[in-house]
Amino acid sequence: MQTGDCARETLLHTDPYADSREYLLDELKRLEILVRLRLSTEKLQEKSDTFGSLKGLVLSREDIDALLNNPHQSDRRNGAQDGGEGMLEDYLSQLVRQIDARKRRSLNEGIYLSLPHLTALFHLTPFE
Repeated sequence: MQTGDCARETLLHTDPYADSREYLLDELKRLEILVRLRLSTEKLQEKSDTFGSLKGLVLSREDIDALLNNPHQSDRRNGAQDGGEGMLEDYLSQLVRQIDARKRRSLNEGIYLSLPHLTALFHLTPFE
């Protein structure tokens, strides 16, 4: 089985979420891919003293790359880290559709998901 096939197979899953933890893990996966896409398109010109007094409070590109390339990440098995920008964008699009479908199904079945509950309670936007 090729890496892309594994990603597609994983993303066809539309069962409801078992709990909030499972939903939040998918949302964190989505955020990680958004960060990866941003890093791949962003051409930062950093100098060693760029952050000045903010050093230690701001993550450099190298720090972010090191965090995202943690060998304990589960996304390695589905190919999200191995492909180029186009593969990441495709994966993100499929993941967003899967998350939306599973979230709708969970809520329709009365499964409590904390993030959608808080979103509605505080009238949060997708950005927030």
